Amino acid sequence: MYLGLRSVMYPVDNLAAAGRWYEKVFDKAPTLLDDTTIGFEVGHDRVWLTTRSEVTPGDIQGASAFWAVSDIDREFLRLQELGATPMQPPLKVSGEFHQAKVTDPFGNIFGIVGLKADPLQSTIDDQASRTALWTTLMRAFSQADSTGMGCEDRLARFFLLPDQQAALDDLNHRSSYMEKFFVVGVYEYVTARTHIFDTFFKEAMDSGFEQIVLLGAGYDSRAYRFAGELDRVRVFEVDAPKTQARKKDCLAQAGIPVPEQVSFVPLNFNTGSLIQALKDAGFDSGKKTFFSWEGVTFYIFPDAVDATLDCIKTHAPRGSTVAFDYIELWPGIFDAFGVKELIAFNRKHQSGESGNRFALEQGQISAFLGDRGFEISDFLDTKDIEDRLKQQDKGFSGNVTASFRIVRARTSPGE
Repeated sequence: MYLGLRSVMYPVDNLAAAGRWYEKVFDKAPTLLDDTTIGFEVGHDRVWLTTRSEVTPGDIQGASAFWAVSDIDREFLRLQELGATPMQPPLKVSGEFHQAKVTDPFGNIFGIVGLKADPLQSTIDDQASRTALWTTLMRAFSQADSTGMGCEDRLARFFLLPDQQAALDDLNHRSSYMEKFFVVGVYEYVTARTHIFDTFFKEAMDSGFEQIVLLGAGYDSRAYRFAGELDRVRVFEVDAPKTQARKKDCLAQAGIPVPEQVSFVPLNFNTGSLIQALKDAGFDSGKKTFFSWEGVTFYIFPDAVDATLDCIKTHAPRGSTVAFDYIELWPGIFDAFGVKELIAFNRKHQSGESGNRFALEQGQISAFLGDRGFEISDFLDTKDIEDRLKQQDKGFSGNVTASFRIVRARTSPGE
C-alpha cells in the first residue's frame, strides 16, 4: 500500500555548498547534518542532500523521489514482478525505516521507504509496540520542555530510537519535530496523564498497598524512578513479550538497574490469561493491590476489558483499586477539541494497534463499573485533567484532546 510521497534525494558534488544553497531556498536550517548527508524538513516531507560518492553505482545523475509504503519488502518484490529492475535492496536509513530503489521499465529511478513489517497489519505479537514508543517520545519531550509544562519522566529518553534521541537533543529544531510527529491536544494529555498516574502510583506506595500491577506497562519508568520508595511493595509489569524484551534491552544499555521488587510478566491481553500469568510471576491474591492501566483500553477489545476487570475483582482483596483511561463518546464529539486531528493522525500512522476498540457513551462509566463490582473514587473529564495539569505547571495554557477520560475505582466494599 502506498501512503504518499516521503522524501526526495539530490546527489551533489559539494555537500557544504549545496547545504548553504538549499538552506536559503527553504529558508530554514537543516534537521540533519553529518559528513555525507544534509536533511531538511519541508512541510510533511523530507529533502536529502547526499554526496555523489554515497549514491549507489549506476544511479542516474539527478533527483530520486521516495514513496512511503506500508511494507517495503513486499513492495520491493511486487515492483520487480511488474517489470522494474532492482537497484538497491531495502537498507535501514533511520530508526526502523528502510529505503530501496528500482528503475522502472522506462529508465526512471523509483524509490520506496517503509518498515519491514506492515504497520497496518502487524500486531504487538510481531514487534515492540509503536504506540508505546510514541507515547514515550511525548513524555521525553515533555520532560525536556523548558516552558515548565514538563512531566517528571526523566528516564523516557532511554527508550527512544537513536534518531528520536537526536531530535530531542536538537534544541534548534525540537519545535518543528514536535509539530510533525505530535497531535494537538495529545501531547498535553500525555503530560497531564503522567502527572496523574504518578500521583496514583505514589499514593499506592504510601497507603499500604503491597502490590502494584502495571497493566500494559510499555516503557513505564515508575518502578525505576521511585525505586528508593518501593520498600516491600512488589511491582508486576505486564505487557506483550516483544515490547517487554525491548524495554529490558533499553534498561540494560542505559545501565538502569531493575529493582528486586520488579517482576516482568509477558502477556497479550486479547489472548492470554492475566491471572495465570500473574500467579506464575508470584502475584499474591490475598494482598491489597493497585492496578495501573494507563493508555491501554483504547487498543483492546471490550471482552478483554471485561475479563481484566473481572480478574481484578475476583483475585484481589477488597479495597484494591484500578486506574485507567478510556475514550468517551457523545453526539458532536467530532467537533470537540483535537478529536478530528487524532483520528487523522491514526489513519496515517496506525501501527496495527487499533485505537478504537473500546469506548463508553457519556455518563456510562459509573454504571459500567458498578455492574462489575467497582465504585468510583476519582473521575476526571477534560476540564479536570487540564486543571490537574495547571496545578502542576502554573504556566500551562493548552488544552487536552476532549475525548479522553481518567477514572480510579476500588472493589466495592459491599461485595
